[in-house]
Amino acid sequence: MIKMDTVLKKYFWILLISSCMINLPVKAQWVTKITLEQNTTKYQNLEFRAIALEMDATTSTKASIRVADKLYDIVPDEHSPISDGLRMSNLIVIDDAQTGFSLIASSQKQLKSAYLIHTPELKKKLKSKSDTLDSCTHPVMILQEEWRDGLPDPDYDRIPNMVSHQIIHHSATDNELTDYVNLVRSIYLYHTEVNGWSDIGYNYLISPDGLLFAGRDPGENLSQDSVLGAHFCASNTGTMGICMLGTFMTQTPGEEALSTLNQLISWKAIQSNLDPEASSAHPLNQELGTIAGHRDGCSTACPGDALYAMLPQIREKSLETIQDCGVFPGLNVNTNNQEMTLFPNPINGNILRFTTSLSLKRAILFDLAGHQLESWQITSNQDALRLPQQIKNGLYFIHFISQKDRVIPVKIIVNKQY
Repeated sequence: MIKMDTVLKKYFWILLISSCMINLPVKAQWVTKITLEQNTTKYQNLEFRAIALEMDATTSTKASIRVADKLYDIVPDEHSPISDGLRMSNLIVIDDAQTGFSLIASSQKQLKSAYLIHTPELKKKLKSKSDTLDSCTHPVMILQEEWRDGLPDPDYDRIPNMVSHQIIHHSATDNELTDYVNLVRSIYLYHTEVNGWSDIGYNYLISPDGLLFAGRDPGENLSQDSVLGAHFCASNTGTMGICMLGTFMTQTPGEEALSTLNQLISWKAIQSNLDPEASSAHPLNQELGTIAGHRDGCSTACPGDALYAMLPQIREKSLETIQDCGVFPGLNVNTNNQEMTLFPNPINGNILRFTTSLSLKRAILFDLAGHQLESWQITSNQDALRLPQQIKNGLYFIHFISQKDRVIPVKIIVNKQY
C-alpha cells in the first residue's frame, strides 16, 4: 500500500514545477517576447541568435546590454513606429547562438521588453561570390529561396514600382560579424515577425565580402528591382532600397562591398536610364539624388557618417562605369518626342528602320538586364539597323546617342513569327 505522504510529495513537486513554468516566457517558433523586470538585470536559459528591445520612445538616456561578454549600445530603430510611447531598438545579431543577456543597471527603466529571435542555422551551403567580368550587367546574387530556406515564405500582394532613386542604407549591426547569411535571415525575421511587415524591407543587401542578397521577394510577376520595398519612411514609391551590412558611422565599407554596390547601381542606371549625378523631386526631398542616402529623406543617421560622406565618389564612379559601358546619360533626355520614328515596331524580322531630325553618331541595343547586345555607327538621319540574327522575342532598349552626347532611349518589341 502506498503511503499518503509519498502521494502528497509527488503532487507537491508536480504543482511546484507547474507554477514555475507559468512565469517562463512562451517560446514561439521564431521569436520569444519577454517582459523585462525592474529588479532583474540577468536573463538566462533563453536561446537566441538576434535580439531587439522595446524601449521608451521619449528618453534620450543611453541604454546598453551585454551579450557574450560584449557590450552593445541600444538606439531607436528609425523604421519602427511609435506605439503607446514605445518603439523598437536596433537589431543586435550574434554569429553563435547565445543563452542569456544582461542589462546595464542604468538602462533598466527605459527598456521594457526583449524580443529573442531564434534564427535557425541554414543547412545548405550557399554558393560563394563569383566574379562578373562584365561590369555593365546585374551582379550575381543569392536568391531568396537559397538564404530563406527553412523560414516562412512571405505571402502578400506585391506592388510594382518604377525606380527613379536608389537609396543606400546600413544595417547598423556589428562590424565583427562573419556569418552574413545568419545576419540576413535575422533581419528578415525581425522585419516580419517583430515589426509585422509582409517581407524584408530592402530590395537588396550587400555583405562586407561583396555577396549580393536578393531582398524583398518580387513573386512571379515582378523583377527584384521593381517590387515596392519598405525602407524610406513610408514614402517608398520610386525608390530601390540597398542595405550595406554593417555600421558605417566611422568606418567605410570595404572594396569588395563597394565594388558590388557600384555594379548594382550602375546596372540599374543603365536599365532605367538614370543619371547617377542627377537629382529629382520626391515627396520627402524636392532634390533627392538619383543615388541618395537614407538620411536624405528621413530623420536618421543611416547610412552612417562615413558611408554618407562617400556618396559623391560613389556617384562619380557609377557614372564612369556607365560611360565605359557605352551609355551617356544626359540631363535633358526626352523619351516622349517627335524627333525619332522607328518602324516596324513591334518588329517581326531583323531590320529596324528609323528617321530622325537629330544628328546622331551611335546606337546601342540592350536587353532588360542591361546587357549590351549590339552597337552601330550612324552617319545618316535615315538608316536601317540590323538586329542580331539570334535575337529572341521580347522587350529591348535602343539608346541613340547624338553628336552632343544626348541619349534618346527607345523601347522596341521583337515579335518574330516562327
